[in-house]
Amino acid sequence: MTSAEVIGRSAELAAIERFLSRAAEAQAALVVEGAAGIGKTTLWEAVRVGATERGHTVLSSRPALGESGLALAGLGDLFAEIPDDTIDELPDPQRRALGAARSK
Repeated sequence: MTSAEVIGRSAELAAIERFLSRAAEAQAALVVEGAAGIGKTTLWEAVRVGATERGHTVLSSRPALGESGLALAGLGDLFAEIPDDTIDELPDPQRRALGAARSK
């Protein structure tokens, strides 16, 4: 998704560009939040595409409304795409915790 496809959000798209530029220099995290219907998904897609195009790994979790109040509901989604060999390099406690979070 390019910024040309997003209409009326130039300030937000500029902030996304600044974030992605800084993320190239250090690890970074971004949270997109707000009321239903304000365009979070559109902006998130612009972030996801821009980060992926720059070679960043994007971890994403979008729990359903009924799951959003559960503290750990999104962990399975968040870590599902991490390759097993990356998980295997972690210290044992973290590897076991992520293994449990990733199990379906």
